[in-house]
Amino acid sequence: MSPFAGIYNLIKSDNFDAYMAEL
Repeated sequence: MSPFAGIYNLIKSDNFDAYMAEL
């Protein structure tokens, strides 16, 4: 899986807020 696919998966999931916090 490409990095972009992983990011897209996070965006679709409820973990999007957690992903943004990591940035």
